[in-house]
Amino acid sequence: MILRFWVFCLFILPINPDGRIHLFIHLPETLMKKTLLLSILILLFVVQPNYAKIPGRGEVSGVVKSKDGRYLSNVNIRVLNSFWGTTTNHRGRYRLQLPAGTHIVQFKMIGYAVIQDTLHIEEGRMLTHDVILSVKPIEFQGVTVDASRSESNAFYNSFSIQQHHVKNVPSLGEPDIFKAMAILPGVVQNNDLTGNLHVRGGGADQNLILLDGVEIYNPYHLFGLLGTFNMQAIKGAEIFIGGYPVKYGDRLSSLMNLQTIDAPRKTMVNLGLLSSGFSLTKTWQKSFLFVAARRTYLDLLVPQLDYNFTDSNFKFRLGERDAYGVEVVGFYNKDHLIPEADDDDPLSANWGNWMTAAKLYWHTPRFKSYIQASFSRNFVDFTPAPFIDNRISDLTITTRSSILWNNHLIDFGISSKRILFDYEWLDSSGDIEEIFHEGLPDEFIYNDTPLLHSAYLLDTIRLNQRISLEVGLRYNRWQEANFWSPRVSAIFSVKPEFKAKINIGRYMQMLAYGREGIEASIGSLLLPVSAPLEASVISTGLDISLPANMHVSVEAYYKRIEQLPRFSSDFPDFETGRGNAYGADFFLKKDQGALTYQLAYSFSRSEAQFGQENYPFDWDVKHNLSALFGYEVYRGWFINGVVHYRSGAPITPMTGKFMRVSEIGDEQIPYFTVTEDFIPGARNSARLPDYFRFDLGLRKKISRHNFNYTINFQVLNLLNTENTLRYDWLSYYNSYTSGGDGDQQRGGLVRALPIIPAFGIEFEF
Repeated sequence: MILRFWVFCLFILPINPDGRIHLFIHLPETLMKKTLLLSILILLFVVQPNYAKIPGRGEVSGVVKSKDGRYLSNVNIRVLNSFWGTTTNHRGRYRLQLPAGTHIVQFKMIGYAVIQDTLHIEEGRMLTHDVILSVKPIEFQGVTVDASRSESNAFYNSFSIQQHHVKNVPSLGEPDIFKAMAILPGVVQNNDLTGNLHVRGGGADQNLILLDGVEIYNPYHLFGLLGTFNMQAIKGAEIFIGGYPVKYGDRLSSLMNLQTIDAPRKTMVNLGLLSSGFSLTKTWQKSFLFVAARRTYLDLLVPQLDYNFTDSNFKFRLGERDAYGVEVVGFYNKDHLIPEADDDDPLSANWGNWMTAAKLYWHTPRFKSYIQASFSRNFVDFTPAPFIDNRISDLTITTRSSILWNNHLIDFGISSKRILFDYEWLDSSGDIEEIFHEGLPDEFIYNDTPLLHSAYLLDTIRLNQRISLEVGLRYNRWQEANFWSPRVSAIFSVKPEFKAKINIGRYMQMLAYGREGIEASIGSLLLPVSAPLEASVISTGLDISLPANMHVSVEAYYKRIEQLPRFSSDFPDFETGRGNAYGADFFLKKDQGALTYQLAYSFSRSEAQFGQENYPFDWDVKHNLSALFGYEVYRGWFINGVVHYRSGAPITPMTGKFMRVSEIGDEQIPYFTVTEDFIPGARNSARLPDYFRFDLGLRKKISRHNFNYTINFQVLNLLNTENTLRYDWLSYYNSYTSGGDGDQQRGGLVRALPIIPAFGIEFEF
């Protein structure tokens, strides 16, 4: 093990002639020394001799089978009330070394009844314990989130979303994890044409999106209409609403932590109206390979719309998943659009992301640690006119460790991030504002490479049977200044089914949009800020378990934001102000039985203050309601539906129209043009009409020996509700439409999504 570590250092961490380790980026000497010292400490902690040689330990091993004699792989084996656990290999075998004594061991696998056995481990002895699992039909789960929460995440308003949850949410063509997030309490997606999520009054730039621990910037397909992440590749996601542990950073509103497939499963092929894809896994002894890819074919079905996207995922692991090994992951997605395919010199537009990361990890029953190096890039490339070449490149090195000691779970880690902002565009037609957002210059060049160094220490303490605490501190080094983020959380278990919790903390953010592209954006411009955004947050809530598999949670919060940026008249400089957000979230769910449902309601108010100007944020939605249900209607046919209601989002009204006369030409031949222009009212002083939409899905899974397939049929906006996306002010002032009662009404309303059907088939073999 020690030899593997030093081989890694020789190849991955080259040494300069002066004897210092070069970590790809120039760390301050003090931080570099701390990094080296921490790495040595981690090595001492995690590199342990074989358990069999440690006094006080014994071993249990065996085989897990089904009742029909089949070996079961990837069965989760966990020792209750401890860190110890493992999984079975492809032959159903497992091996686990434990301290001498009595332990309760749980054997769990989806589709089988859970078994808990009490085992007595003797020092220096081998215990053979074989297990047979009985098949248990999986009860249909509607569109609810995972009922169970890990003890470490119970401090926060956090949710676990798995593949089957996402597949139950009707979406455009295929499952979309962002659509599943949008039905959670406190989350608003207030525009049908973007994938931007707004959490508890925060902007879309205040959400941290991680894929296998790597930050992904602006991950949107087709302006947000389609999900960027292929659900055949995603194992699940942890969603933190409003607050999250100090080991993650740095954003103000939420964390979306996605994980790709990490265990063997059947090969899957998906055929849909908009796209098709596949995923496969392969194992060889202690190695694991996962590959997934997807492509849309809108350009083949609709030649007038020359658009397509591709994405792919890759994971390779060498070693034991719960012991030690090396893991390499990759992700790539690209959208390609030619708006005018018949032109001699057509515009070619491309945007997307790619990411790769390598991780070296060590796991023991009481110690877990890893070091990871990653590189990710977000790009926008338009040519020939307008010419756009925008890139965000992120190089990060991270190390994290956790120690289980008595009643304490101690986490600590450090990271160094180098971000390259390389923006360049040239546009004379004014299209740049439609691509990103208003107020941008026609010509712009920007290049900056800030460094962000971070460290954290987190202690989760179980004081007694009723009270648990989580105390954390995060440190950031940004723009040659130091910033500290303390956070404290507590859980009070009044009864096993009744828990109260409180969170108090400070959050930092070093990057910001300054302004969002609200409609049909391919990603707003993210820029570094000179002074970090700071949010002081307090939240308190109740979690209540009710009879009939029902669960209720209520949480209230208040957030105060300092150093809030928005673009000034001298782009790309920021002016700073303040902001605040407050509200309450209500969540009710039932996730077992023939009928499952979920109800999420949020009340929220948010406001910005710049000097004497006060106005609600563009995404301020006072009332937001999502209701979901799932039901087995007939012999394996399942129906699921989603109801969305929200009050209208703020807009800046145009209070009048005037004719603007402009003189053009030269002095010898002057001439004039007359254009219509508008007089804006107070910023965000009006609102769009309320929004309502009903989506419905129908699916059927059919099994034929080792070959399964699922049929999906979905209809978005089944009632064809005419929701308003925005106002076209030119049409608003120049045209009228007849109402149903014969009255004349103003036109200019731009509709959101009409009724849209979708169909798909997924194969497993």
